[in-house]
Amino acid sequence: MLKRLLCDKFAPPYRDITFNEGLNVILGDSAGSSAIGKTAFLNVIDYVFGGDAYYSGDIQQNIGIHTIYFEFEFGEEHLYFYRNTGNTMSVFLCDDQWHYREEMELQHYRRLLAEKYGCLSGSYRFEEVLAHFFRIYGHGNALEAAPYRASIYEDDRKAIDFLMSIMGKSAVNAALSDKAKELGIRVNQLEKKVAEQGQEDEQQLEENCEKIEHLTQRYNELMSESEDYQFGYLGFPGSADDPVRAKLNKLRDEVRRLTMTRDHYQSQIDAIKGVQDTEVVSLTSEFQRLQHFFPNANIAELKRVEHFHMRIREILQQEAQEQIDAIQKVINRYDSEIEILRKRIQETGLTRKMAVAAMSQCVEIQMQIERLQAENKQIEENIQKREERLRAEQELAKLLRERKAVIDLLQEQINGRMRELYDTITGKKETSAPVLKINEDKSASFETPGNTSEGAAFKGLIIYDLAILSIREHCTPALIHDSNILSRIEADYLAPILRQYQKCGYQVFLSIDKPWETSDEAQKILFDHPLLQLAAGDKRELYGRSWSKLEQKKAASDDDAHPAEGEEENGKDS
Repeated sequence: MLKRLLCDKFAPPYRDITFNEGLNVILGDSAGSSAIGKTAFLNVIDYVFGGDAYYSGDIQQNIGIHTIYFEFEFGEEHLYFYRNTGNTMSVFLCDDQWHYREEMELQHYRRLLAEKYGCLSGSYRFEEVLAHFFRIYGHGNALEAAPYRASIYEDDRKAIDFLMSIMGKSAVNAALSDKAKELGIRVNQLEKKVAEQGQEDEQQLEENCEKIEHLTQRYNELMSESEDYQFGYLGFPGSADDPVRAKLNKLRDEVRRLTMTRDHYQSQIDAIKGVQDTEVVSLTSEFQRLQHFFPNANIAELKRVEHFHMRIREILQQEAQEQIDAIQKVINRYDSEIEILRKRIQETGLTRKMAVAAMSQCVEIQMQIERLQAENKQIEENIQKREERLRAEQELAKLLRERKAVIDLLQEQINGRMRELYDTITGKKETSAPVLKINEDKSASFETPGNTSEGAAFKGLIIYDLAILSIREHCTPALIHDSNILSRIEADYLAPILRQYQKCGYQVFLSIDKPWETSDEAQKILFDHPLLQLAAGDKRELYGRSWSKLEQKKAASDDDAHPAEGEEENGKDS
C-alpha cells in the first residue's frame, strides 16, 4: 500500500501525509469550491504510481519543478522513492531518510510496482491497469456508459480483452490470437481461387494423371524397337511399295539373315571351345597306390596307355583350333558383309530422319509430362493448404465457442455480483441493477435498464468497479474516484456506497465536495477517514493558494519573488 507522501510545495498542513490502508478521503469545503487541489492531489497519487498526467498545464506553470517523496509498504518491506518533475522519466530509489540510492527508469519502476502488488495482467502494462481504475477528472475515463473502457477512444474489443485478462480469462484469447495468425499466414500463401476450387482441384488432378499415363505409354512405344510403329507414328511412308522403304526393308532382311548365319557359326566355335576347356586329369600319380594293392600289376603298360591317350588329346586339340580358325574366318567375312549393309542402310537417310524425329517427339512428350507433373504438384499443395486451412478454421471455430462460453460465464459472474451490490446499496428499493452485455464479437454495452438518469449511470460505474474488485484479487493496486463521480450520487445511496468502498479490500482514494450536506452516516464515514480537508482561502488549498483567484495569484507572485529562507526547490538530496 501507499504509506506516506511528502512534498514541500504543498501548504504546511499537507506536506507530510500518512495514508490509511483502506479508505482515504480528500474533503472539499461546504461551498463546493473548485481549484483548491482535490483533483490535483489525486493526480499526485497517480504520479506516485507511475502516471504522467500530473506535471503539466497549471501545475507546471504555477508550481514549477519540485520533488515528491513517497513510501510504499508491502508487508514487512518498506520502499522509499522520490520523483522530480524536472525528470519525469525517472524514479529515484532512496533510504528511509530520503537519501538517493538508485535511479530507475519509469518503465522499470512500473514493473516493480506491478510485481509488488501482484497485478501483472498478461501483456498489459501497469499504466494500462491504472487507466481503468484511477478515474480522475481530466483523464477521460469516468465513462458511466462504458465503465469497462479506459477512454472514449478505446475499442470495445480491446477493453473486453483487458477485462478478460485481469479476470484471469485471457488464455482463450491468447489461443485465438495464435490460431488467427497461423490461419492468416496460410491464407496469404493461397491464391484467392484456391479456397473456392474444392472439387475442381481433385477433378483436374485426376485428368492430369490420365494424361500423364497416356503420354508415358506413347513415350515407351516410341522408344521401343517396333519399326512399323515408328514409321507410322513419325509420319514416314507406311506402304511397303515405297522404293526407299522397300530398299531399306530388303537391306534390313539381308542384315538379319547374315546375322543369324554368323551367330550359327559363332555357336559352333563356342561348342568347340567348350570341349577344349575341359580339364584332363593325369592318372600317373594313382598308379603307385594301385601297385600297393595289386603288386603284380603291369605299371609300365598302364603308363604307356596313359601316354597314348595324352598324345591323342594333343592331336585333337590342334585339329579343334584349326577348325576354330577356319570358322572365325567365315564369321569375319559375315561381319564385313553386315557392316557394309548397315552403311548402305545409313546411306538411305531414312534411319537418321527417324532418329531425329523420334528424339524430337520424345522431348516434346517429356516436356508435356513434366508440365502436367508440376501442375499436379501445385494442385496437391493447394489441396493440402486448403485442408490445413479447413482444420485451422475448425479449430478457430472451436476456440470461438470456448471464448463465448468464457464471456458468458464472465458476464454472468459480473452481473450477478453487480446485482448483489446494487441490492445492498439500494436496500432492494430499485428493481433494475446495472447490466454488462458482452456480445460474441466482443462488442459491449452497459446500462441500468429502465433508468437512464445521470445518478443511476454513475452509480452503475461505481458498482461496476466494486464488482470487479470483489471478484478478482490484485487486479489493480488501488481505486480512485474523483468528485465528478461521487457528486452525481443520490444522497440516500452515498453512505451504502462508502461502506462498500471500506469493504472492497483495496486502498481507495476519493474526493468529495460539500461533505456536510451528506447524511449523518455518510459524514461519519467521511470524517473518520479524512486524508485532506481542503478549502478556499486562508492558505487551506493544497498548494496554499488558488492561482485561478486573482488576489491569491498576485500574492503568490509576491511570495515567489521573496522565497522563504532555506526553502528547497528540488527536494531533499535530489
